[in-house]
Amino acid sequence: MQRFHGLFILGLVSVLLIVGCISGNGNKNNVVNVTHNYSNFSSSNNVKEYYSVSFSTLPTDVYKGQKFKIVWQVYSTVNTNVTTGLVYDTKSIAYPETPSDYTYSFAEEEEVAPMYVSQYVSFNKTGTYYVRAYALINGKVYWSNERAIVVNENKRASQMNIETNISYFTVDIYDHSVSPTEIRVKTRKVAAVTFQSHTKNTVYVDVPLVGRVQLNPLERKTLYIDFYNKPKNIMIEDTSGKVLYQVLMYPSG
Repeated sequence: MQRFHGLFILGLVSVLLIVGCISGNGNKNNVVNVTHNYSNFSSSNNVKEYYSVSFSTLPTDVYKGQKFKIVWQVYSTVNTNVTTGLVYDTKSIAYPETPSDYTYSFAEEEEVAPMYVSQYVSFNKTGTYYVRAYALINGKVYWSNERAIVVNENKRASQMNIETNISYFTVDIYDHSVSPTEIRVKTRKVAAVTFQSHTKNTVYVDVPLVGRVQLNPLERKTLYIDFYNKPKNIMIEDTSGKVLYQVLMYPSG
């Protein structure tokens, strides 16, 4: 009887050990699966982070002491805290690394991107000033293109320069078409392109190296685009990002 009792206990212990091993392996597999599934879920829902800085409104010619507005956009695919501002100098700086590479600056602002920022500024001396907007995001500096502003002695001289340096265009956006589909601009000119919506839906105008702006139904917005030799393909998109129309900017002869 004692021998039977001992065998019974030994058998029971063996069964419990086998069950325990099976349960342990099952839990381990569950943990691995949960981790794997969580990782897949996160990657499929992650939004790729992309940042850019571009001018929206910036004159090419002003007069001494004139107070004018500069507007720039800090674009981000996710809501991000940024420090942004304007810097300028009397010489062009092709490849700046930090805002301190420029001699002068205007006040910095703490903002949440994506957003538009505007500042009213003025220059008290004549000459040519080279301006950039920048944004500090996660320890990295993002720059706009450098733009030149000529400060004239008086208002009349400023107006004369504006008329010779800017070419004006209008692009009409309809529900089923856009007109014109091509724009020809003289090299090293600024193209002031006014986008007029005639649609019932919101669209976006995406200009390479300038930015992406929202155009509400029947709204009208003007973008100032520095134009050099390289053609630009302007995209008109719906709210999902689907390209509806394209407008090509060519250099003229």
